[in-house]
Amino acid sequence: MCGGNLPAGRGSSRGTHCPRIAELCEPRRVSVSAIRTVFVRRAALEAIDRHQGKGVHVTDPATWLRRP
Repeated sequence: MCGGNLPAGRGSSRGTHCPRIAELCEPRRVSVSAIRTVFVRRAALEAIDRHQGKGVHVTDPATWLRRP
């Protein structure tokens, strides 16, 4: 799962594709909104890229929280 326990978690490498939200919810017994919140927070940290129809991918860890 994205290389870690949560989407874009430790050990994730650039370009890793995260599973769909529904695939993350059921085995962990969490709501869709909980997973969406994680994705929104990770996107705000620029740890993942979210694109409708393409899914969620991990960004380059060297760029996380770094802005020119």
